[in-house]
Amino acid sequence: MGLSISSGRTRLIGSLAVGQLIGWGAGFDMLSVTARPMGEALGIAYDLLFGGLTLFMLVLAVAGPPVGRLVTRYGARPFLSAGAVVMALGLVLLAACHGPIGYFAAWGVIGLGGAFALSNPAYAAIVEREGRHARRAIGLMMIVTGMSAGFAWPLFSFVVENAGWRTALFVGAGLLLFIAAPLNFFGPGPRPARTAAQGRDAAQMPLLLPAREKRRAFVLIALFSTAFSIIGFGISPSLIELLGLAGAGPALALSLASMRSFLGISARAADLFIGRNDDPLPAAFLAGSLPLLGGVVAIVLAPSPAAAIAFVLLYGFGSGMGAVSRAVLPLGFFAPGEYALMAGRIALPQNLATAVAPLLFSLCLARLGFVVALVAVVMLALVALTAVWCLAGLRARSALRPGTQM
Repeated sequence: MGLSISSGRTRLIGSLAVGQLIGWGAGFDMLSVTARPMGEALGIAYDLLFGGLTLFMLVLAVAGPPVGRLVTRYGARPFLSAGAVVMALGLVLLAACHGPIGYFAAWGVIGLGGAFALSNPAYAAIVEREGRHARRAIGLMMIVTGMSAGFAWPLFSFVVENAGWRTALFVGAGLLLFIAAPLNFFGPGPRPARTAAQGRDAAQMPLLLPAREKRRAFVLIALFSTAFSIIGFGISPSLIELLGLAGAGPALALSLASMRSFLGISARAADLFIGRNDDPLPAAFLAGSLPLLGGVVAIVLAPSPAAAIAFVLLYGFGSGMGAVSRAVLPLGFFAPGEYALMAGRIALPQNLATAVAPLLFSLCLARLGFVVALVAVVMLALVALTAVWCLAGLRARSALRPGTQM
């Protein structure tokens, strides 16, 4: 499938991309610029404020499987829109709170809305309409989603400085309610008729997997996704400190860390060309190889600026590719009609890992040191690569069965 995009696909990708940009920006990234004034007003310590994001990810994890079942049965579109409305309600509650109880309760509501409005349901909406060829559309949407911090930080910083943090949260709620929710509902258009979708799924089965091997494929994809969630989200908050220990001075460490978002977006763009044949495995293998190589090179070269530069380039690009691979790997092993259900189940371990990974990695770096932290990165990358290798073997064995479509 080429890069040319029809008007219907443009509307599908564009509407969902803007919805995801607003959702992640207003519901997650905004805390980076509202935390200090919010903590002073509510009497909550700065580091404890980020427990709200932990609660947010825990709710996403627990809600993942039931949301997947609902999306499979009724389609993604109504839940994407309703989720944006619930997230807006959570931001209003957060703006109105006056203490820790209200603060964390509001984050629970934001997390519940996010479970319906963010990531997997949006991917499922594309898969409902694109089938097995959804990979490129998902990749295009994720390029825009990767810019959420670049959208949210300047906007919320401006509003906080001129009108206060409560007003900034009301602005985020307005964006979700009046832009994201309508785009999530009207942009994708109706879901294809169920009977047509079922026939299409039968024609697009990627592999003929027995039930036992389907379970094995699910476990391997979940293992890859969880390992990459720890690599991507675990290191990010401690990246500046890690680069400093690798040998970068304070100014260089800050500059290199700020490159991570750009590298991640560049990797998502590169994935569009690597994955032209809808096969997710080559890009997943490359995604696992890059942070592994980055960790090894940094251990060998540290302490030196070269070690920090090599690590951030390889880690940043690899984690960006890994984000796309997490979203599209199920398409290589399950029918499109199974995507939402499988993605929802995978979200449970993946988001649990995302919730606890920053704390675990920061403790590892502080108490066990720089080398042990990088060894942990290398081991996680090896886990991801092993999962991809086993998935390739599973597919090769299935290809030998009569009737298997590749």
